Amino acid sequence: MNTEQLKNHKGDKVVVDNNVLIDLLELSAALDYNYISILNQLFSKVIIPTPILEDEYIYDNLSCLNYIEGTLKTNLGFNSYIELANSDDSSAKRLSEYDRLVISVARERDLLAVSNDKPVREICKKYKIRVTGTLGIIISAYENQIIEFKQMEKSFKFLFSDKSSCYLSPSLKTEIYSHYNIK
Repeated sequence: MNTEQLKNHKGDKVVVDNNVLIDLLELSAALDYNYISILNQLFSKVIIPTPILEDEYIYDNLSCLNYIEGTLKTNLGFNSYIELANSDDSSAKRLSEYDRLVISVARERDLLAVSNDKPVREICKKYKIRVTGTLGIIISAYENQIIEFKQMEKSFKFLFSDKSSCYLSPSLKTEIYSHYNIK
């Protein structure tokens, strides 16, 4: 596990997908800690695509987050979105509108994409866009001393439990628990 790479995300500018926002809101509700605030402590700029804010129920829960609404502004961004929408690539076909926007905004502005979706990660790799997810944020927050070990451990135990709506593989759990010596 390359925790140094995750630690180095501090200060990055990011575009955040709805699935990560939902994970952080779930963590906040379950563990009585404001996990959304980690985004502003960790990253220099947080961008959320406008349709995510317009369509999701999360908007009212983001009052503590300093963010910018993200829209496509350049030919690179618009062309990326259209290319993904019309692609024959099996990963691209599984992308939602939100996913295509996150990738396109990240690509046009050279941002770190923050998403948990496997198809998003696969396309980001294809386009050479850096990407991380909820676990990467939690690890980076710990490695940068934003949260303590106990808080990281509690968040992992919740995220890998049946109480969380995110799906994480057992092999990923084994890797993280082994690396951080979590029982």
